[in-house]
Amino acid sequence: MSKSIYTFILCIMLAAVNFAPAQKTLPVNQPNKVEGLELPETIVVSTTNDFTRIVAKTNGSVKWLVISDPKIQYLEEKDGKAIILGTLPPDAQVTIFAIANVNGKLTDFACTKTFVKKDTANKQENKVEKLDYKIHW
Repeated sequence: MSKSIYTFILCIMLAAVNFAPAQKTLPVNQPNKVEGLELPETIVVSTTNDFTRIVAKTNGSVKWLVISDPKIQYLEEKDGKAIILGTLPPDAQVTIFAIANVNGKLTDFACTKTFVKKDTANKQENKVEKLDYKIHW
């Protein structure tokens, strides 16, 4: 008897709960400047660049999140206010999020993006010469 009462109460409680799925998504245009933290705007690098250094302007410590396709290597500097991205392959897209701890309070996330621009000036195109062959009999 008591088991059926508990089951009945549980069913009523579950029916009363609104099961709305969480609709939280990342903002499409995450700012590069928030209160207490600033990152550079979108960075376009050349394929001839070996490394790319990104510096955060803040009075506190910074933690970084680097998302890229394809994966790249990066190194955080000792003071934590800058990271150095490794050589970026052609057509790489890198999104970098940072959060700072300023006076014991976390800032909002700031975001910047890095794209690789194809170098057409340094690229040697293969030009095929048309040769005129004449067959002599």
